[in-house]
Amino acid sequence: MIKKIFSIIILILILTLPVSLEKSYALQEIAGKILVQLKSGEQHIFQWGLVSDTDSPIKIALSARGEGSQFLSFPNSVNLLPHKLLFINVTASIPSSYTAKSEVTPTLIAEQLGQQGGATVINVELTKIVTIDINGAQIVQSPTTGVASTPEFSSMSALILGMAITSMILFSAFTRKYEIFKM
Repeated sequence: MIKKIFSIIILILILTLPVSLEKSYALQEIAGKILVQLKSGEQHIFQWGLVSDTDSPIKIALSARGEGSQFLSFPNSVNLLPHKLLFINVTASIPSSYTAKSEVTPTLIAEQLGQQGGATVINVELTKIVTIDINGAQIVQSPTTGVASTPEFSSMSALILGMAITSMILFSAFTRKYEIFKM
């Protein structure tokens, strides 16, 4: 009996441990797909929206990788003001001599470099896949530059869900190990 009471007390203490909530700042982007339709020899300018929720300006390095990244041009870096949305103009240009694949999907990359001086430097990288339909072979939609959307659940919901799952796992482990609810 004492073993059961002790197990229940330990379980309650573990479940009620204080959880420290820290606000984390991050580089963010406008949600949605980027689709560009071009013919060989054409170019199209589209926008990629970035925002920082930090309280100070930050410098963001921009790059691209993957098949078709050679067709994209944009600034090497941009400065984001605190809590402000910045639309970056990206130009997609297909050479007139291009005859290879009809669809390429390069990846745009925005990288926020961490602050130097500490034991650990954390860089934040954000990516966006761009679909470039060349000569209209695959896709019949009109070009879009991204549509804002609301996330399905917040980080607080994820934290609560994580705590609930952890609690169930711990409870299950304790009940199996100490057989506290066995009749």
